[in-house]
Amino acid sequence: MNLNAQYRNEQYESNKENWDHYKYRGDTLNFYTFPFFLREFPNLGKHTDGTRTNGFLNLKYVEYYEERDSITNDLSNFETIRYISMFLNYTDTFHKYKDKDGVMQYLPVTRIIRRWDRVGTDKWIFIDYLDNKFLEIKEYKEEIIKTDTNNTYDPTKDMWSKNVIKYYKTEVLKK
Repeated sequence: MNLNAQYRNEQYESNKENWDHYKYRGDTLNFYTFPFFLREFPNLGKHTDGTRTNGFLNLKYVEYYEERDSITNDLSNFETIRYISMFLNYTDTFHKYKDKDGVMQYLPVTRIIRRWDRVGTDKWIFIDYLDNKFLEIKEYKEEIIKTDTNNTYDPTKDMWSKNVIKYYKTEVLKK
């Protein structure tokens, strides 16, 4: 079960070296529960422009689709997620197009590289388009095998969010 909780009037102070003292009021504490296969994304390093790379190709984004086949960013109830698609963004240096100013530009390409489809209450189908793999994955929602935490600061609201992410066991059934 996913829980969202908010705690108020908590004060944290950091006193390392020349850091300022920080006091956060109205911060949020979020709990999420996801299948472990979501943690097994390739290890991608962040670029200054917000894209990610695995050495030579840039990962543009991951999209989550809900039961009505529309894109969602709300992962607070993962049971409503029906599809997950991972896209790759790269520049095709063999093909060009004219931009709106008439200047020839290399063709930007976005293509799907991985997809997870929910096919039952506890089963997923995984398709890896790069390696031409097809896997069937079973979920064991009662077995939490990993917990991660991260802190995110929103300067527009002067608030911190702490996310506690629990991953439950998943197992490949067919290779």
